[in-house]
Amino acid sequence: IGLKKATKQLGRINLVDSSTITLCLSQYPWALYLPTHAGVKLHLRLAFVDGLVHPDKAILTPAKPSDRTQMDSLIELDRDALYIFDRGYVDYRKFDEYCRGGTRFVTRLRYNTSIAETYERRTIPQGSPVLRDDVVRIGSSASRSMTHPTRWIETLDSEGNLIIILT
Repeated sequence: IGLKKATKQLGRINLVDSSTITLCLSQYPWALYLPTHAGVKLHLRLAFVDGLVHPDKAILTPAKPSDRTQMDSLIELDRDALYIFDRGYVDYRKFDEYCRGGTRFVTRLRYNTSIAETYERRTIPQGSPVLRDDVVRIGSSASRSMTHPTRWIETLDSEGNLIIILT
């Protein structure tokens, strides 16, 4: 499947991630994030449009706050967009909001993420790189779990490490 055909099927694709930029603590004491380090974090949304990628939105923050503090600024409720982001942007309440609003997303989860309920989606064929493909409600209890079911996919990376994908 070509990039143009995939983009047509998936709609607008937005990648969201951040990078920490280390700064000299003596010159930027306001940017303290570790006892001996200062820094800022660049949160970036990249958009794929017509087979090309370009920066769509950038936010500069002190390095210490978590990535998820910027989710409202970087991820819009939009049925025509697919958002792809990493583990730093995990927020169950936001995920429920995206599900309610029809905003599609794909994210990685930490290996210790709790599952409140599981519904087997399909049997995995022998030899598949996919280890698990289920519909789940994530969270540890009724008050701390998602209300909407999501798809949970497990696979291994090239080094044998477990990768958990939620969509």
